[in-house]
Amino acid sequence: MISAVDLLKGIGVYAGLDPVNVEGATGYIDTNYDGKVQAALSALEHGNFVFLHVEAPDEASHTGSLEKKIEAIESFDRHIVGPVVDGVAKFGKVRILDPVPFLLVEDLKSGAGSDKGSRYCEREAHAAGWQLNSGEDLFRVFIGEKIS
Repeated sequence: MISAVDLLKGIGVYAGLDPVNVEGATGYIDTNYDGKVQAALSALEHGNFVFLHVEAPDEASHTGSLEKKIEAIESFDRHIVGPVVDGVAKFGKVRILDPVPFLLVEDLKSGAGSDKGSRYCEREAHAAGWQLNSGEDLFRVFIGEKIS
């Protein structure tokens, strides 16, 4: 469990995850993104599940600043999503889930996965047949179960 938020670290411990402390992880836009990515990739060398949490978009929302919210989301995409997707390719079959909105990446070495859609948006997801009614459905897809 990689997070700057003690509450989430505690929930992770109760869920059986080991907390990983990252120097410079703040919970804000100035967090150590690279350190979190490196910690996640390192944790995958020894285990098969990592929960990497970035609080910056939520904290930016609390300020009421649209500009800070956009900056936080763009920073998350640039400094977390891209480097993690690139970094996990060496592990073969992996699943990455970014839940809001969700991005599911799997089996990076073979390139297997959906080729439906060309953009990351709700319209493309709907056109590709993705309709999930709950977080539970999303998690079932993430762990490889079929949903009805």
